[in-house]
Amino acid sequence: MFAFIILLCLLTTGIQASSSSSESEENSQYVKILNTVDFEQQVLVPNSGISFVMFYATFCPTCRMFKPYWENVGKLLKDELQRVVKFNCEKDYDTCYDFCIKQFPTFVVFNNGKMISSFEDDFDDEVLVDWITSKDYLLEEYKKSPRSRGKC
Repeated sequence: MFAFIILLCLLTTGIQASSSSSESEENSQYVKILNTVDFEQQVLVPNSGISFVMFYATFCPTCRMFKPYWENVGKLLKDELQRVVKFNCEKDYDTCYDFCIKQFPTFVVFNNGKMISSFEDDFDDEVLVDWITSKDYLLEEYKKSPRSRGKC
């Protein structure tokens, strides 16, 4: 009985957190939330430049916790990249599956429509900014294996 009450409390808390977080999902000055069409038109096209994408889910507590840090990443990189965006995998699981997103959040760098690198380790905004601004790292990674959809 005690386990059932704890499970019920956890489920209720998760539902409340999930519904309240989805209400606050909106674009900001530095980070845009892309739907599938926008993602394909802005990130996956040739000559689109470098895009830094956070694949997330609203039910993910780490994603919700990381929201202000991702905003800071967008602010710090506004002059370095073409775009810093978020993509909600709950709304289009197929796109996330195509790019082998296995956990949330996952941070992916796209260059001219090609996925060139992903980041799933422990992170904070400074780690992510350092990771993506190391130009040699991005160039080397791109030379090794630019990946497209469905190639995990």
